Amino acid sequence: MIALPDIFKVVEPASIKILSGNVPVEIADLYPVLENVTLTVSRNEAGAGSLVFTSGRDTNGDWPVIDGGYFERWSPIRILADFGTYSEDVLWGYVVKITPEFPEDRGAAKVTIEVQDQTIALDREQRTRDWGDSESDQTLTDKAIAASVLAEYAFRLDALSADGQINTVVTQDKTDFAFLSERAEAVGYEMRILFDEMYFGPIRLEGEPQAPLLVYAGPDTNCMSFKIDEESAVPDEAVTATVDTAGTGAAEETVVSPDLPILGTEAANEAAAAAGVPVMRERMRQEGDTPPEAARMLAQAKINEASLSITAEAVIDSTIYGHVLLPGKLVTVDGVGRKYGGRFYVDSVEHVFDAAGYTQKALLRKNGINEG
Repeated sequence: MIALPDIFKVVEPASIKILSGNVPVEIADLYPVLENVTLTVSRNEAGAGSLVFTSGRDTNGDWPVIDGGYFERWSPIRILADFGTYSEDVLWGYVVKITPEFPEDRGAAKVTIEVQDQTIALDREQRTRDWGDSESDQTLTDKAIAASVLAEYAFRLDALSADGQINTVVTQDKTDFAFLSERAEAVGYEMRILFDEMYFGPIRLEGEPQAPLLVYAGPDTNCMSFKIDEESAVPDEAVTATVDTAGTGAAEETVVSPDLPILGTEAANEAAAAAGVPVMRERMRQEGDTPPEAARMLAQAKINEASLSITAEAVIDSTIYGHVLLPGKLVTVDGVGRKYGGRFYVDSVEHVFDAAGYTQKALLRKNGINEG
């Protein structure tokens, strides 16, 4: 039997699969009235979105979308991209808002279901407690605190997470989500939950890239459009002045340069030095009684973030791509030339399921050139 070339193979359109409830049940009977689904997931923010259904009444006088029992307040929800022979997760979370609309035109009746990812479970109860023991010399890391908090919700901590600040005692007087977010922001860490697991740590430009995005690749093209924006007016270094509050009270300045791996053979900010343009420095002030090491870590995080000065917007044909692009990981881009091709860091992804199919709109970033 002669194998057909790829161009003659039938590709099954990517679609959506939605499971709802504590005992997950697929909402298969509601798919015919599902108009669109829009979800945004990010490397540094809670994932959220909406499901919009056309609403109608059945012969019993019920409205299946709202009376069918699928969508109740705080119902667990799992949304997947269905590629025919396999599925990949897009978002796990909860129903947070239900909005039925019954306008004068009965045919325009609809129901909007708003969802948020699992981070909302950590943001329900304000808690007051002390972490650590002032009578002990044993130190406590933010990583250890995060692991303890997550265990209460049956979530895991990514093994690649980092320590954060090292403390003896830490006082919490807010929700677990707000508390961990504050700990992450203090040192410039990313914090996200994907599928029962939290990453708590700095930007990571390492690891195996996800399936490549192909631009102008004939029938294999999976990236419908790709737009690059290279910004020059960004800081090259950060200067932080810290005060030794526990000792002499003297101020000390530290100059911090980006220390991320370069996604390319040349750092993007090297062009300034080559052109004879003065180094651009961002001065950061120590806030309150922030420990010097935490101030340095925050300065490092901010200058690293600034170094990702090449951004790109990619619109992906998900049927051809065949995967869910995940934030906080790398992806390779091919077909845009040597200068801008190669590895990018995935900042955020908007997933759109509608009558036209399944499209992903990704924001990508990088700090180097000449890799493609």
